[in-house]
Amino acid sequence: MTDFASYYASLPDDDLLRITADVANLLPDAREAIRSEIERRCLVVGTVEWDAQPNQKTPKVGGWLFLYCFGAVFINPIWLIHTIFTEPTLGLIASPGCVLLLGAGIMLWKRNRRGLDWVRWNYVYILVLFCFDLVVLPF
Repeated sequence: MTDFASYYASLPDDDLLRITADVANLLPDAREAIRSEIERRCLVVGTVEWDAQPNQKTPKVGGWLFLYCFGAVFINPIWLIHTIFTEPTLGLIASPGCVLLLGAGIMLWKRNRRGLDWVRWNYVYILVLFCFDLVVLPF
């Protein structure tokens, strides 16, 4: 709390009043420090809801991320099922990557940051398959 108090004490009055316009997005300690600093300076502030909570609504998945998630969750499993029935060997080789991609798509769709780890592991798997194809199969 002392860090917030010293920071707000160093600000000019105009900046301090500007921060109170968005007090709902401040941490509780920062909110208390700015309130005590305003009271110490005897500044006149309009109606400020000191107990207001920040908006917790998560943004929707859209744009390229939506296309990636849609392809990973719906198109990729259909492709895997088709590949397993037409070329079983290729389907077995591709299935771990498809499982990683499906998990990444579901996690990213739900805004879980671990989905990025699954995407990285999928790219590592694809890189290993590519290197295996370059090194072992030409001989």
